[in-house]
Amino acid sequence: MANLKKWIEEFMKDNKLSWKDIEAIHLGDKGWSYNESEEAEIISINKAKKKLDYEFDDGYGGENSHAFYIYFKKWILLKQGYDGAECLISIPRNPNPKVRPESIGGG
Repeated sequence: MANLKKWIEEFMKDNKLSWKDIEAIHLGDKGWSYNESEEAEIISINKAKKKLDYEFDDGYGGENSHAFYIYFKKWILLKQGYDGAECLISIPRNPNPKVRPESIGGG
């Protein structure tokens, strides 16, 4: 089982960041297997810590977690899905010649 909050905290640890370094969290709907009709919203860090702290199946079959964009000074963190398998990816917030662009998603 996976947990978005733990994934986010691992990313922050690997990049020497903390919750205080987050500038905004833009939360979208929860994956394919839910019938929620939440509207995308900018949420507080405290609300995000609670809302993204749940276990879900990150394997193939259907997306089971929230879509989101988390804005740091230098990075944007988001969830990627391919046939339901989910993982985190980060992209530079601004052009950076040291970061090689890569395809997002599967095919």
